Amino acid sequence: MCGACTQSSEPAPRLETLIPAALWKAANHGRVPLETDGYFRFPQKVARVVVDVGAYKLKVTSKYLREPDIGIVAVEPMREPWATWPNRPRIIGVPAAIDLEPGMLEFNVNAADVTSSLLETAADATLSSDTIEVRRVPGVTLEDVLARIPPNMEIPLLKTDTQGTDLAVLMSAGEQLRRVHEVLTEIVFDPSYEPEGPGTMSTEQEFDDFMKSMGFRRVPKGNEEAYRRWFLNATYVNDAIETNRRDAPTP
Repeated sequence: MCGACTQSSEPAPRLETLIPAALWKAANHGRVPLETDGYFRFPQKVARVVVDVGAYKLKVTSKYLREPDIGIVAVEPMREPWATWPNRPRIIGVPAAIDLEPGMLEFNVNAADVTSSLLETAADATLSSDTIEVRRVPGVTLEDVLARIPPNMEIPLLKTDTQGTDLAVLMSAGEQLRRVHEVLTEIVFDPSYEPEGPGTMSTEQEFDDFMKSMGFRRVPKGNEEAYRRWFLNATYVNDAIETNRRDAPTP
């Protein structure tokens, strides 16, 4: 964890204020996964936490459950995928959308539900599909979520896939983003959604500039270029954490 990311003894109560207990239970197989001090309630063996924003059906991050010391924070405003998540205390569902401004938000549920977004579908969209329902959902910042991970736990990965609002998600993390070792985020090139403010339908350069300002560098990984015509899965690594690990004495 980065030394600059100090926290107060208890996180601010925004999650409890905006997300009712019934929603917490619906997304967590009947559990409310918060300790009395406000931090997420993980099993004792969990030492590292992977954060999945736009978790959908956990197709990207469920593999990390093979590691017994890893927990997952799954952020997903759409209720349909919640029941598909394994009933494990190591998975904590946050039933909300992430935005720069917290509050109740309008979420567009599309016919192809994987393309659902806070953004409206553009008239000439090719990747997204028609909106079939607009729902009011709680909106919180990523800072609100990351601050609920106990400060003694590492965050090896933050993944975002929020259909055109990914940079806004990252921007909403504030200084808490510096706790994260690696970020995997989607940059959408296809004009599938209507921009609605800072950090939406952002350019590749805007992502690179912001992440650099937060101490991250872009690294090539896997087949990130495979779908560049429509989108790019970009990986950024936290230089400060990398340097600390490299310079740490060997046991």
